[in-house]
Amino acid sequence: MNIDRDNYEAWLLDRLEGRLTAEQERALEVFLAAHPDLRAEAEALGAELPRIPVEGVAFEDAEDL
Repeated sequence: MNIDRDNYEAWLLDRLEGRLTAEQERALEVFLAAHPDLRAEAEALGAELPRIPVEGVAFEDAEDL
């Protein structure tokens, strides 16, 4: 799959999750170098996905799901 403006976010997500091969990582870097506006957006996302704390959350009636 080639990286383009329609699917680069999926590539960034795969990078964050550690699912890119070395070759795919290089392809993503080349793409971002050619699109500095998207590189800025990618860097703004940070190195980690946001996390929502779930301590103390109870799911009543979960068995009904």
